Amino acid sequence: MEFRHPLKIPAVDNGKLKEDDPLIRAIEAKDLETVRFLIETNDKYKPRIQEDPELLITAVSRENVELVELLIHHGANVNAKSQEGPTPLSQAVALNNIEMTRLLISKGADLKNDTESLILAVEWDSKDVVEILLQNGANPNARGQGVEFAIFAKGFERCINKLHRGRTALHLAADWNQEETLRLLLAYGADVDRKTLNGHPAGTPLFIAVSKDRVDIVRVLLESDAVMDAYDFERAADHAATLRRWHILEIFLDFFFNKPEISLESGIYHHPIVKRSILADHPQPSKLRRHLFKAHAAEVKVPTNLKPLINDIAVSYPEEYDACTLEIQPLKTQYIGDSDVTFFQLLVADLNSLAVLARNDSISSGLELAVKEKKFPFYGSILTSQLRKGVARRDLMERGIALSPRLVPDFQLPDLVVERVLQYLSNKDINAFIGACSLRK
Repeated sequence: MEFRHPLKIPAVDNGKLKEDDPLIRAIEAKDLETVRFLIETNDKYKPRIQEDPELLITAVSRENVELVELLIHHGANVNAKSQEGPTPLSQAVALNNIEMTRLLISKGADLKNDTESLILAVEWDSKDVVEILLQNGANPNARGQGVEFAIFAKGFERCINKLHRGRTALHLAADWNQEETLRLLLAYGADVDRKTLNGHPAGTPLFIAVSKDRVDIVRVLLESDAVMDAYDFERAADHAATLRRWHILEIFLDFFFNKPEISLESGIYHHPIVKRSILADHPQPSKLRRHLFKAHAAEVKVPTNLKPLINDIAVSYPEEYDACTLEIQPLKTQYIGDSDVTFFQLLVADLNSLAVLARNDSISSGLELAVKEKKFPFYGSILTSQLRKGVARRDLMERGIALSPRLVPDFQLPDLVVERVLQYLSNKDINAFIGACSLRK
């Protein structure tokens, strides 16, 4: 969807030009020939073009590339800021004008110190503009701080709130459910764990995604190493439980199934809402109850403080507990598709091993068939989550390998060596590496 900015370009009235000035009227009318005639026949206009930012910004707002080029040719400053706030670039971005954005960047628009344009591009859901800005050095972690962020936003009051909380482009992409833009920002080094300015624990993109029930965004952020330790997991899981986002809480537990120090050491199962729910016979919370069964049956470390809870629910649901335990044997003996990998090996594989497994099409198709046939009703969602993690890791590794020659063009390492180096990095670090490589032409 294309959005047009709601701002009426203010009349230029700063003591140098008046609203009824012929040059202003010609620019507003997009009358290129008259503008050219006035500049070439009257010397008083050239200093004004060089000194007054409103002229170029007005020309940009009229979306006339030739007119903008003419003013820049005669000395208009592409980085000048108007009294009202916008720069020529932020004006072009707010209009979602790709051609104008490219022109201003080619003429020297400063992206490194620009704190608004990228956020505006995300606010307008302009993925193409976001990519152009990132490719040319925009800071993916810039916070909206200028007046124009509030002026151009879809809702003035809402945007003032965002401005107060100091959100970055990644926060907005999570809020607006823009998965492709979010992936793009992460690929250029956006900090997946960046908090808002007030440092509130719920100020990360992940907490926003949980609050808005953005399931796909939650998965992408997890795959990019959001929520790395037990403390952060506890806060995020607690947030999901408080909002009764059971399906998101299940995603957390499935994602960290083979990291018991994160998924089970935390006290989430003693959260009042969770504890009451897993002991009750409700469809969604019952999945959390089964998670404890699955962890215990698969011999994932279960903390001592959770064993009484497992015993309680095992007594209350003996058939469910036994069925979960019986599922382990076929997991260990059945191979996935035509591969020589068992389902259990996929279940317990580490991240780099998952990336290798994700390259095997037989594993992907075999797992899809097994899940479709509900061969593993208890462990199917975890197996799917494991393969998703592997695919995300594989794609990151492949992109990192492909872009690595840009970092040191005169010294190219073999792909196998680069892959081995990348295996020591987290997904978050590989994203940062890719971002650094992407900025090198």
